[in-house]
Amino acid sequence: MSIVSAASYDANVAPDSIAALFGSNLSTTTANGGDTDPNTPGVQLPTTLAGVRVEIGGIAAGLFGVSPGQINLHVPPSASTGAQTVVVRNGSTTVGSGTVQIANVAPGIFSFNATGQGVAAGIAVRIRNNAALFEEIAQFSGGKFITKAIDLGPASDQVYLSLFGTGFRRAAANTAKVVLGGVEYVPQYAGSQNEFVGLDQLNLLVPRSLLGTGRVNVTLNATGFTSANTVEVEIAGATGGATVTVANPAAPVVAADAITINGSGFAAQPSDNVVRIGGVEAQVLSGTTSALSVRVPFGAETGTVSVRTTQGEGRSGNAMQVRTSVSGVIETTDRQPLNGVRVRGLVGLTQFNATTGTGGTFVLSELPGAGSAAFVTIDGSSITTTPAYGSLTLNQNYLTARDNQFASPIALQQVTGVSGQVGGGGSFADNTRTGTSAPPVGEDESFSLTTDVFASAKELPRAFWPDTGASALQPTPDDAVIRIGDVTLTFPGAADATFLDGSKRGLITLTQVESSRTPVSLPAGLFSAVIIQITPFGVTFNPGGTLRFPNAERYSAGTRMRVYRLDQRRNSSTIGRFIQSGLATVSQDGQTISTDAGAVTEATYY
Repeated sequence: MSIVSAASYDANVAPDSIAALFGSNLSTTTANGGDTDPNTPGVQLPTTLAGVRVEIGGIAAGLFGVSPGQINLHVPPSASTGAQTVVVRNGSTTVGSGTVQIANVAPGIFSFNATGQGVAAGIAVRIRNNAALFEEIAQFSGGKFITKAIDLGPASDQVYLSLFGTGFRRAAANTAKVVLGGVEYVPQYAGSQNEFVGLDQLNLLVPRSLLGTGRVNVTLNATGFTSANTVEVEIAGATGGATVTVANPAAPVVAADAITINGSGFAAQPSDNVVRIGGVEAQVLSGTTSALSVRVPFGAETGTVSVRTTQGEGRSGNAMQVRTSVSGVIETTDRQPLNGVRVRGLVGLTQFNATTGTGGTFVLSELPGAGSAAFVTIDGSSITTTPAYGSLTLNQNYLTARDNQFASPIALQQVTGVSGQVGGGGSFADNTRTGTSAPPVGEDESFSLTTDVFASAKELPRAFWPDTGASALQPTPDDAVIRIGDVTLTFPGAADATFLDGSKRGLITLTQVESSRTPVSLPAGLFSAVIIQITPFGVTFNPGGTLRFPNAERYSAGTRMRVYRLDQRRNSSTIGRFIQSGLATVSQDGQTISTDAGAVTEATYY
C-alpha cells in the first residue's frame, strides 16, 4: 500500500493537501464523498465512506472517494510531520497499513492529463483595460491534452499564469519561487485556492522577456523543502518575425496531406519552425527560409496558419480550408500498427472508403453534412493473417471543416479463442468446448464486467451502487458451453442464433482480450481485469447466454455489479459504445463472477 501526492505522485505529502492511496482490496465497492454538512461554511468531507476509514497518524482523513484499488483523500490539517502510520479499515477489519512521509510543505502541480507531467492544469488571465479575460492554456489533440500557446499580446496587456496544485499553502511568505523556462520568479500569490478542499493555487505575471520561448518547463520551489513536479506551458512569440502567406495549395487540404507553406523569415533549420494549422501543431518535413513542407495534422480544423521561430511569429491573413474527415489509428492489442485494413464510412446512404497505411492510420475524407455522424466499419478480416481479426462497427460524430480524429487508437484482437456451434435450437456436438488460448481483442462483441474505479488521482467517478438479486443459473447437461481459461460461456440447449447473413446456426468463438484493450474506451471510471470478445460480432442470441468470469479483483461474495457490452446492433443509436447489459453476482465462495441468465444477447465485447 502506498500514499502519494495526488498532483505530483511524489511520496511526500503535506498536511491539508490532496493525496491518493493505492492498494488492493481497500473497499468492496466504489463510492464518492461529498459535503456532509452543506449548512456549514466550507466542505466537510466524510471520514467514513462505504464502510471505509483511513487514519494518518491516528487522525481520520477526509475521503473524496473510495474504490477497491484507490482512495482519494484529504490529509488532515493537524497531521504531524515526519513518518506517520497509515491504516485503512473496512468496518472493524484492517485491510491495509503502511507509512507516509509528511512534510510541512510538499508542493505538487496538477497536470491536465492527470499524470504529473505534460501540460500544467491552469488558465491564463489577461488584464486588458481593467477587465479580466480567462484563456485556456491546453487543447485536446490526439487523445490527450497538449499545450496551447499563451499570447502575451501588446505591451499594455498583463497576462498571469494561474496554476493549480496542492501541498504548498504552508510555505512561508516569499519563500515559494516559480521556475519558468529555467528562470526563478516570485509569484504574486501561492496559497490556498479557498474553494476546494486541499487545492492550492499560484499566480505569476508572465514576463514579456519570455516572448517566443515556446514550450517551457514550470516547477515550484519552496525554501527548505522538495521541489514540485515539472510540468509545461507554452509562450507564443511576437508577431512580425516571420511573414506567412498561404499560396500553395490553393485547394482545401485533408488531414495527413503533405503541403507547402510559403512565406519569409522562416528558420533555416526546419526543426526550429513551429507550424500550426487551425491551432494544431503540424509536423515539419523539410524547408527553407521561404518555404516549409509540412504534414496536415490529424485533428486540424479550418483556420489560420502560424509559423513561430526564435525571432518571432507570423500568421496568414486568410484561413486554410480543411476538408471534413474522420481519421484514426488501428493497431493490435500490443500497440503494433495494422497496415492494409479496409475502413468503410457510412453517412446516410453514402459510403466512403479508406485503407490504413504506414502507422495504421486512415482518413475518410469529403464527408457531407453540416455536422453529422458516420458509421465506421473496421474490416479486420481484410488483412491476410492467421488467426484472423474480426470486423466491427463504431460511430463517430463529426464537425465540418475539420478532421475528426478518434480519441484513442482502435485496438483489434485476433480471434485466437475456442469455437463452437450455436443456434438452431440445438447444442454443440460434444456439448462443451474448452481451451487455453492467449487472450485477443476481436471483431465481435464481448462483455466486460466492471465496477467503477478511479481513472486518475485527479478525477472522481460517479458512485457505484450495488444491486441485489440472485446469481446466474448453473449450466445443465443440455446446455452448450464454451470455455477458455477461467472464462465460461453457456447457452441454453434451445437457444436460437441469428447471424449477419441470416443463417440460424453457425460457429462462434470466445476469446479473452489481451491486456484488456478494447477498440473504444470503457465509460469513464470503469475498469475490468478480464474482458472477452465473442465473434463474429453482431450475432444475436435468444434466449441469451451466461458468462462466468474469474473474480480477478477479489470482490466480496454476493456483490452485485453491472455488466457492460460494446453495442454492435445494426441501426442502434449507441452502436460502437459500451452500454449496460444486465447484472452479475460474485459467487458465494468468492472465486467467480456470473452474469444473470440471458445477459449475453449478442456477440461482442463483454
